[in-house]
Amino acid sequence: MLQAMYDVFDRQRRPLRNRHYMVFRKARVGYARIPGAPMATVFPVLKMLSGQAADPHAAQAYTADYTGHDYTGLWEGDIQLLTASELKRRHPDFPVFTVVQYPHTRLAACYEHLILGDADLPAYFEENRFRKQMPIEEFLERVLETTDLGADNLLRSQASMLHHKGALIPDLVLDFNRLPSDWSKLRSLLKRQSNVDIGEGPAAIEMPTHETAEAIRNSQYFGNVLRHYRRDYKLFFENGAGGPTARQRSWKNSDPANELNGQASSSGAV
Repeated sequence: MLQAMYDVFDRQRRPLRNRHYMVFRKARVGYARIPGAPMATVFPVLKMLSGQAADPHAAQAYTADYTGHDYTGLWEGDIQLLTASELKRRHPDFPVFTVVQYPHTRLAACYEHLILGDADLPAYFEENRFRKQMPIEEFLERVLETTDLGADNLLRSQASMLHHKGALIPDLVLDFNRLPSDWSKLRSLLKRQSNVDIGEGPAAIEMPTHETAEAIRNSQYFGNVLRHYRRDYKLFFENGAGGPTARQRSWKNSDPANELNGQASSSGAV
């Protein structure tokens, strides 16, 4: 009952929060958006799928608004923004792809763009006592105080955003840190499904600085970060039982004919 009441309130206050899935009807494919660098990197591909660009390197990279509210004309194309239940109900046969990022690297990028960047803080961050130029230790403390239920999508667990009724929605999950080497999997999927060629590699990879990423790893809160996002690490990047991660299994699930190039890569840290 309490969860239902919260959902109603949250839909009114943040109507796009649970609309993670961008559906391209003519291309017959969906994309599960992870705000921040993962989405910024594939934005030229999204422009192609929406019919707004013919060349993945010709579309301007999505860097103008890190919070994800400026899609630079993307909505002028063939696109829908849906919840997981809407996606499954309306387009059950559309394959869905996504790009995930190590949680600590994702936090480092968020810190650089929102806290150290020039733009004003979004309302959510101001209301939750984040502030410009705050030390990274204080930033991490604020992040860890936030429950996944109420977190902004820039801080929310990726596993939470990509699951619905206990099931992982995307058919193809790629690692942001390995995107150049894994790109062929996405290229093959979109060639087969949408007759779209996205080129041999991503247009740009926007990584946080080594200093910021290292500061998070050396922080007194790093262990808490690992626990806070433990589901993300286990599902997408590490498997303590020694088997394949959900990310690696998705490659096989999205390619029953074994047409995708490349093999499952081992986990790695940035």
